[in-house]
Amino acid sequence: MSSPLAKEAPLPRLTTLRQDLFALVVVFLVALPLCMGVAIASGVPVAAGLFTGIVGGLVVGALAGSPLQVSGPAAGLAVIVLDIVQRFGVERLGIVVLIAGLLQVLAGTLRIGIWFRAVSPAVIKGMLAGIGVIIFSSQFHVMLDDKPSGNVLRDLISIPKGIAKAFTLNDYVSSDKRKFRSKHLELMTALRREQAEIAEQVRKLLPNPASEPEALAKELEVQIESKPEGWDELVEHQAKIAEKVTAINAVVRDFEADHD
Repeated sequence: MSSPLAKEAPLPRLTTLRQDLFALVVVFLVALPLCMGVAIASGVPVAAGLFTGIVGGLVVGALAGSPLQVSGPAAGLAVIVLDIVQRFGVERLGIVVLIAGLLQVLAGTLRIGIWFRAVSPAVIKGMLAGIGVIIFSSQFHVMLDDKPSGNVLRDLISIPKGIAKAFTLNDYVSSDKRKFRSKHLELMTALRREQAEIAEQVRKLLPNPASEPEALAKELEVQIESKPEGWDELVEHQAKIAEKVTAINAVVRDFEADHD
């Protein structure tokens, strides 16, 4: 026997499929990038913005609509979230959001939302405009591949400097200079590989060898009373590598001085 609720539930209609697909594309192209942008401006990982956008869309779609319901990423909260993250860390952000949600449920239950109608619209618009300036001042530097300072006034003042830095042409490098640098970079990479092999052999000879090649060179110069087998060969190999590195650095230094 079927329940009355099952009979009253509306079935999906194919006539709305076109509108639903269009809404899906719009949400994908607008809401998700906005979620990522708000996440970056809030100081949280980009993945957090994607997850909250997806979960929020599912929750909002399941609940009844309301004129005061926020169904998308609220950029105005980015400043508040950023302050919370800087003060308490991302780990405590979830707890703060949970408490804020409980307060909103309590305010809705007590019907105290009408009190906020006493706030002048000019105050709300001024607050949103200020938040927009804060977001613009920081994200403008990110757009120019620069790092914001964290101070709104300093970020605004340094916008012309950031633009000049972004559009400054790099020094022209000739083809011969690029080939020279590539060749000697390959040589240095090969020597670095040899040092890594020496480090692996030293690890087998010493109980606690250094992990860095720079410290390894010092260890190879240390004189110990009972030398393990193969120790002298490693010392000689490391000395040859050091000579090659010194010679390469001298050649590169002379070349750069002649082509400045």
